[in-house]
Amino acid sequence: MFWVIWLNVLLLTLLLLFPIFLEINKKYLKGKNKNYNKMLKYARKAHPYIGITVIAIGAFHGYIMLGGRLILHTGSILLLMLVINGGVGFYYKKRRNKAARKAHIIIGLLIVLAFALHYLNPWLLS
Repeated sequence: MFWVIWLNVLLLTLLLLFPIFLEINKKYLKGKNKNYNKMLKYARKAHPYIGITVIAIGAFHGYIMLGGRLILHTGSILLLMLVINGGVGFYYKKRRNKAARKAHIIIGLLIVLAFALHYLNPWLLS
């Protein structure tokens, strides 16, 4: 079970790196590096699937660690934020709404903070 937790940390890191890589391409590489563009094309397609995987693994992790009980926990808040951000991300993908893009980014940053809280003090709310 321990390796699943670190797999999710790795996947969450990949989700976070995607917008950072986009900014690097936009500001520094100016979209001219063909290999980097190929990597971004692959990452863009993988991003939603990685997000779904993080949610599924996170739900499984929470279910196992909490013994199947539904309680307010830093992990449940983190999971809820991931689900909301996934919904906002899918909405943005379909509508290309600038407000949805900005919300997706802001919620992503809040997820990083929620993850840090969950990692450092998982029983804060109990």
